[in-house]
Amino acid sequence: MEEEVGPHLQALILGGGREHGVVDDPRDHDHEHAVQAEDTEPETVAVWSREEHEHHDGNQDVRPQGEVGEVVEHAAEEPLAGEPQRRGIGVLAGVGAEHREREGEEGSESRDHAVDSVEDAPAAHGRSEYADGGSRGWFRPSRQLRRAGPRRAYAGLVKPSRDSRPGIRDIFVDIAASCERLGAPTYADLASCVAQWSEEEPLASLLAPYADARVGDMIPLRLLAAVHRLALMREAPGVAVFLSTTGGTPPRDDAGRERLRRAFLSAVAEHREVVADALARVPQTNEVGRTVGLGALLRRVQRGFGLPVRLHEIGCSAGLSLRVDALMEAGVVPGDHPEWGGVPRIAERSGCDLAPVDASSTQGRLVLTSFVWPDHLDRFERLRAALEIAAGVQVAIVAADALEYVRGLVLQPGTTLVVWHSAMWLYLPQETRDGIRSTLEELGGQATRDSPLVHIALEPVAERPEAQHRFTLTMTTWPGIDGLPPGIEVPWGTTPPAGAPVTWSVPCAGGIVRDGSGRLLLVRRGQAPSRGLWSLPGGRVEDEESWDAAAAREVREETGVRATDAEFAGIVERDSGAGTTYLIADFAFTGEGEPRAADDADEARWCDPVEILRLATSPGLVEALREWGYLT
Repeated sequence: MEEEVGPHLQALILGGGREHGVVDDPRDHDHEHAVQAEDTEPETVAVWSREEHEHHDGNQDVRPQGEVGEVVEHAAEEPLAGEPQRRGIGVLAGVGAEHREREGEEGSESRDHAVDSVEDAPAAHGRSEYADGGSRGWFRPSRQLRRAGPRRAYAGLVKPSRDSRPGIRDIFVDIAASCERLGAPTYADLASCVAQWSEEEPLASLLAPYADARVGDMIPLRLLAAVHRLALMREAPGVAVFLSTTGGTPPRDDAGRERLRRAFLSAVAEHREVVADALARVPQTNEVGRTVGLGALLRRVQRGFGLPVRLHEIGCSAGLSLRVDALMEAGVVPGDHPEWGGVPRIAERSGCDLAPVDASSTQGRLVLTSFVWPDHLDRFERLRAALEIAAGVQVAIVAADALEYVRGLVLQPGTTLVVWHSAMWLYLPQETRDGIRSTLEELGGQATRDSPLVHIALEPVAERPEAQHRFTLTMTTWPGIDGLPPGIEVPWGTTPPAGAPVTWSVPCAGGIVRDGSGRLLLVRRGQAPSRGLWSLPGGRVEDEESWDAAAAREVREETGVRATDAEFAGIVERDSGAGTTYLIADFAFTGEGEPRAADDADEARWCDPVEILRLATSPGLVEALREWGYLT
């Protein structure tokens, strides 16, 4: 290996990063002392000056040079001597064909995808900046939506939950089912193989330290990525012939699957130390498909505030998501919801990670590639394109604890501070999540229209295996926009783990209208999905309409009653049963007069609270009204 890839790459493979209590000082590794290439001038990072970094940490004396929070110039890595350029999505696209004849494989064909390898990604410009230090964990957003004022929010949404079931074997069984469901049969078969042989060598002793691992620790993905990385580096040729990312062909029959399993176990046994090291490190996927939702919500941010954005990402890995505008402009990811307006100018791009990945280096690209599932070629193509984009758009990244990083953020007049993260809360202890949430709430209390704060997240609904393949996209703003009060977490849609496509919820608004005697205004629906049921007057929010204005308009159109004195009540999600989710923001109003049913309402009338309890109402209506204090 040393003669083929060089000692520099070998050192990077075996070192760097801290995960789950494994202390490994990056200053011991070559990449921290990289020398600026002679033909490349150092670039200035405009995100933070040295003085701003001292303010960020609050105490210059406790931060000697080179520790947490310092931006360090990181040179682009030169191509490795003697390494030929290859075509293909993976690092070594020709390895499958290279070893097939040697091993006598039949029924496998090498495939050249005519896409540059990750080694070919440009690295001379737009370098990311890195520093050492930090500790683990990111933020898990709550699905509970809170209302302003003393009353508690409606708590009827799916809440994140943790899976505490023991048993490493069951975790591999679960991930095998998830891989099969998500179109990754190769990994599904390998995960099943590990589950079957988890109590025998070479797996037993390697997995023993993780006997009590949670599903959210992603031990299976760490193991699979470790062997994938070996295949990409020509260190596991028997595996490589079956991976699309190395030019191989996935097994087509039981005999091929058995050969892949044997090759997988042999690679684990032969490279035991490398695999053990990889198991101690959390995944670093940096899936740019997750920026589809981010880009769309930035359009709403621009429409709401109209200011340049300072984009900060916690758990940013290589910082590819920080280039969201460039990714959209180049067509690497689709630009959803163009009717919401343009994407704001991003004036600052910065982030933190426990162990940042240098996307300009061969090793960094190798790490990112290894965590993409070999059966998902579209994700590899997106990654390759994103790496090219990243080479031309500079970001600033520090290795730091997420809570420490968020505590150092400040509002600046004339800019919108956007804090973003995706697929990271699984690695956070509860106290860190709570700390980040309270820090953002405190900072949000200082936000104004001239210096707003926005929190955007894309995280799994729950840690349970059956829920991990569904992510929820949420946004919270301080001050509020679109007629919502500040600090309301809005679940805008759901995605698969790779982030695309986004299944957007349909924004709707409803009116809780009371007259002078305390009666509530209800309508009986004439159309699906609630035909024949009594509900609040309401309907869809138009593109250029605020939520509260939409609620007042719907009340007027469906009942003829003029609603005044709007007060936000809460947000609920309603599943139509046909694949559509309605996101309904309800507002309390006062109103008078005799209602006249129109539009979607077959009947409209004032109802006292006792009568409401006897009516056939839309699902969740009574519970929501009680939760918000409008029914006893």
